[in-house]
Amino acid sequence: MDEMNLDEQLMALSLQRQLVAEGSRKERLVISGAMLASLAVIAYLLLWSLGITPASKLEREFIDMLRESDFASEPRVAYVLTEIDASVYTSRRDFRLAEAAFTLAAR
Repeated sequence: MDEMNLDEQLMALSLQRQLVAEGSRKERLVISGAMLASLAVIAYLLLWSLGITPASKLEREFIDMLRESDFASEPRVAYVLTEIDASVYTSRRDFRLAEAAFTLAAR
């Protein structure tokens, strides 16, 4: 009888261990997903800070207004606008260059 109780206890412990293992698999999946999402956000913020991400709508509008302004004939601004036109897409780096060229031309 003691042996039967011991078998029942082992079965109960085995079942409990399986339930914990299944729960931990789900937890690992959730934690892995959260880590992946946070890694993607960090990578995007790093690319954003380096200026590799596309320029926002307002930044592109600034560049368009700069093209139409009198400052477009300034050599520095004209050079930056030529570089922007030659690029595949307008990045935040392009906006920063255009802003710096505008600031220097406005002095």
